[in-house]
Amino acid sequence: MKKKTLTSNFIFSLINQILGVLLPLITAPYVARVLGAVGNGQYSYAFSIAQYFVIFASLGFASYGQREIAKANSDFKLRNKIFWELFLLRFLVSMFSFAIFLLIGIYNNFGIADNLLFFSVSINILSVAFDLSFFFQGMEEFKMLAIRTIIVRLALICLIFIFVYDSSDVWIYALCTSLSTLGANFIMFFSLKGRITKPNFKELQFKKHFKPVLLLFIPNIAITLYTILDKTMIGLLTNGTQEYKDYSNGCYEQAYKINSLALIFVTVISSIYQSRNSALYAERNDIGIQKNVKFAINYVWHVAVPMIFGFIILSSNLTSWFFGDGYDDVPILMIVMSPRFLFSGFIEVFTTQTLLVYGKEKYISISTWLAAMVNVVINLVLIPFLGAMGAAIATAICEFCNFLFVFFICKKEKFFKMEDFFICGIKPLIAGLVMFGVGFTIQYFWNYSILSFFVIVLTSLVIYGIMLLVMKDNFALFALNKAKNICLNMLSNIKGRIHK
Repeated sequence: MKKKTLTSNFIFSLINQILGVLLPLITAPYVARVLGAVGNGQYSYAFSIAQYFVIFASLGFASYGQREIAKANSDFKLRNKIFWELFLLRFLVSMFSFAIFLLIGIYNNFGIADNLLFFSVSINILSVAFDLSFFFQGMEEFKMLAIRTIIVRLALICLIFIFVYDSSDVWIYALCTSLSTLGANFIMFFSLKGRITKPNFKELQFKKHFKPVLLLFIPNIAITLYTILDKTMIGLLTNGTQEYKDYSNGCYEQAYKINSLALIFVTVISSIYQSRNSALYAERNDIGIQKNVKFAINYVWHVAVPMIFGFIILSSNLTSWFFGDGYDDVPILMIVMSPRFLFSGFIEVFTTQTLLVYGKEKYISISTWLAAMVNVVINLVLIPFLGAMGAAIATAICEFCNFLFVFFICKKEKFFKMEDFFICGIKPLIAGLVMFGVGFTIQYFWNYSILSFFVIVLTSLVIYGIMLLVMKDNFALFALNKAKNICLNMLSNIKGRIHK
């Protein structure tokens, strides 16, 4: 089997992850205005409840499955066996989780007033049973995943513009998003042909997967506590009327959504290097893994730093024209959450690309539970007084705690050198400060608008890039050379086709 290049994997993984969030964001200004902050808050609360059952249905299958498929990439028989073992296990667990959600919901709607909204978000649980992403990521088939995302997300955009046009259509919006997720998973089955054959049920062994899947499920529970529970706690603990609670949840949801979209640019290489490092680990190539880890650290510094400065400058500008009126708290929430770009980026490097690859899941569990406990405690203290702002502060602090723990564990395991880690960040910080000064000055003298936003973004990126090149930053020079080679190859291919 032809081995995919890291460059092509990066490009298609980036396309897949960006489109997964970006295409729905095309509808975000429309939905923000039609449903309002209250309607968005209702959806956010209902979705957060369903996500608890989604996490249980997923267990640790995603990360574990990707790793195991990557290890067996070149062995068709073993790969086929592992696929069916993991697929059937997750199918059964997902159906059980879906049934429990429905049974509880029949007697208690979890505080979700609209029954139609309750059943609409429940489809997200069902869709987990048919999710094959772990297989294609393990196979490094990122192109196929990108194509799937484009098709399904475009369909979602059409559905929203056709059927969602009133503040009472919250359940219809939830149904459209849930069905798009289910449809995206079903589409992947058509791409299994030639990669997977019928299972031999007599050879399947399920028991061996229980322990590693459960070990990875433990940190997933903790991740749930500080990525989903905050929305639930805003709805339960915020002082004020129910309308104000929904408003706070709506603002938090929109800020978190934008932050998550931007975070994709930082964490995009995680799934790529997890598959590649797992394959290298199977070959006992520790030097290759350390080289990839160093590159990933460099990447996070160079991408996260300008994004943090950019959000400080442009959050108010973006909110003013993207969401419209009624979302006054969103800009400050986005700024408070922005340190996630750096912390979450390094967490991905030190967990999925290293600790998980080496089978040290226990450290991932400890770090995520530590962060979860910090998050819950801070939420309990701050949300009653600060509402969504308290949740945003808690999110930033718990990410920092998570980062510190895995940082020192990976340093102890000698996955990277301390001096390399900090040296990588010096030039991006200097370039970022210069970029911030220029961008802040332009924004100070220019009104908020789509034009000013994109001009400042473009100008800031150019300044940032020039500063890195002036300082002869190795990562920037590598990226520039890589981009030049890609362009030259494209031109060469075009010329070749013309001559033919």
